[in-house]
Amino acid sequence: MKSLTEYIELLAECVQYLAGSNGFKLLLAIVFGFGLGILGYWLSSLSSRLWHRSYHLRGTHHIICGVAALITLIFAVVYVAVDFMEPVAKHQVQNWRSQVLGDSEWSRAVFVRAFEAVKKSGLEDMGGSGNPLIDPNISTIPINKWDSKKLVAQVFSESSLENFQRQHSFLDAALHPGTAISEREIADDVLDYFKKDPNAKSYPLSRAIDLAAARLESQAQVELPNIENYTKRVTIALFFILQLLVFSFISMAAYRSLTATV
Repeated sequence: MKSLTEYIELLAECVQYLAGSNGFKLLLAIVFGFGLGILGYWLSSLSSRLWHRSYHLRGTHHIICGVAALITLIFAVVYVAVDFMEPVAKHQVQNWRSQVLGDSEWSRAVFVRAFEAVKKSGLEDMGGSGNPLIDPNISTIPINKWDSKKLVAQVFSESSLENFQRQHSFLDAALHPGTAISEREIADDVLDYFKKDPNAKSYPLSRAIDLAAARLESQAQVELPNIENYTKRVTIALFFILQLLVFSFISMAAYRSLTATV
């Protein structure tokens, strides 16, 4: 259910993006959807005459046709707006990045996780390092060795991707970013950071979050065109299913009226 809600919110943001970036295209989509809705309304009325020439739609039928026409209008707008799914997805990734950077509770939990990972690895002498679960003032992890630097960066990046997976289950499933960044990417970033600041005592969590965001944005370029095409196919299929249901309902009502008068 959460994934469906997120998917609908993503489509709604695509419509907003369309309205803000190309109002004329949105207007054309509305006009086309309105015309298609009227056509569906007329065909629904016509379908009843195939069974009973003197049959006229009743109030309930008009309401059903009106709702179907409105949904058709929405489908038409969504069909056009879904072309903007990639920039919208990237915007959501950046929003996630800003949100998680400001989440102090999550940041502390990730710090503790990295601290424990280094401790269990035996790479560093943790004798006088204390316990971050007990002492909230502990804010650094001993990372004197290259492998411990990489380990901390790995824990940070994996935790970032896992956070995105929890917060954005639909996008995570669509982008397939995985829950781990390659060892080479991590090593390159760690090397770059400590090369610029040789005296740094820790690897910042923010860099790991940036690595995760970069991975997500690169996956958006690869995966989202498939999602866009899938959404368009689903939209078309739902349109025809909707029209078929309306036609069937009204045709059945006309047929029953015919058999009742015979």
